[in-house]
Amino acid sequence: MQRFRPLFIALPTMRTRAAPPSALPFLRFSSSSPSPASNPSPAPAAPAEPKASSALSQDPAGGFTKPKKEGQQPELTYFVPRTSFGELPVYTDYKQQGRRVLTVIRKTRGQLTDLQHDIRKYIPESHPYIRPAAGALVLRGNWAREVKEFLWSKGF
Repeated sequence: MQRFRPLFIALPTMRTRAAPPSALPFLRFSSSSPSPASNPSPAPAAPAEPKASSALSQDPAGGFTKPKKEGQQPELTYFVPRTSFGELPVYTDYKQQGRRVLTVIRKTRGQLTDLQHDIRKYIPESHPYIRPAAGALVLRGNWAREVKEFLWSKGF
């Protein structure tokens, strides 16, 4: 009578050792120290020090900052990111069966009071107010086109 071995004995375990890289010539292994036989190129030269006329300027805190372009607008304290489809998050809400129209800027970050002040200067009759829990700025009336033009002018 023939005896069968149980299946779990025939399966490899995690304790088996992997074959050395030389036994598997079809695979390429990356290592921290290249072997001279596999890489006959000369050693790379040391990186050069950045020049003073570099595109980046050194920050006193130890980092680097981008240079300011001439005529560039000052840094804004608020940010309005695009949606996942690349559009500005400006929406029109109709309340009370269309009698009340609101324009909503969603997903805003940063100082919403500065955004409110800038929009109030751009569209004086819009009466913007902030919904801080939602991170939204609401304007009374249908100002979607004007708000999008304002955000485009600010670089969003």
